[in-house]
Amino acid sequence: MRWLVSRVVTPRPAETLADKVGAVFLLVLAAGILVLLALAGLHHLAWNRWRPASPQPVPAAPTPAPPVCLLDTPTLRIELLDDDAGWAPEQEQLWDDWADTGDQNPLSLASTTPPLPGLHGRLVTAFSQPWHGGLLLQVVEAAADGAAVTSWLGWADPATQTWQLLAEAGEHTLYHAPEAPANVIDGWNQQVGKIRLELQPAPAAAGQ
Repeated sequence: MRWLVSRVVTPRPAETLADKVGAVFLLVLAAGILVLLALAGLHHLAWNRWRPASPQPVPAAPTPAPPVCLLDTPTLRIELLDDDAGWAPEQEQLWDDWADTGDQNPLSLASTTPPLPGLHGRLVTAFSQPWHGGLLLQVVEAAADGAAVTSWLGWADPATQTWQLLAEAGEHTLYHAPEAPANVIDGWNQQVGKIRLELQPAPAAAGQ
């Protein structure tokens, strides 16, 4: 099955005078907090310098997190890997670039059995939504328009063992609101604004 996606982007409203005054207040407050933290840090350093040294235990090596299974069917299995020890440099850069968009959730590496081109080995956000026996996911990749990073909504279909890109979501963090219909996916970015993606079945080709 193929899908059409309507895409509505709502830009972030322009800042008002109240917003600017609030931002200045927050900056002053943050500066005061930084001064207090610096003083506390200097006190801590002075204390550590003059107190007798004590032996420090050797930290244990971190245990890799087990894979998280998102979909397990007879024809397709999708897991998320959170261990970044074997990531390529470009994947680490994507991680950093996506964190700069404001998403508080870390990216994960998608692993599919069998390997689905376009999804297996790609970085995905924390968004996942069951859809017609498969799974909607948000894949992150380097942008081609000069921006550092972008993302796409896609659908993994177990019936055909394929990965379909549906719509570009840009720097928006996708989510499904509990009160929204199953075919409506929303997204938010503090700097950019909102996005709404609505999925509809594509019309059948002539002769089908």
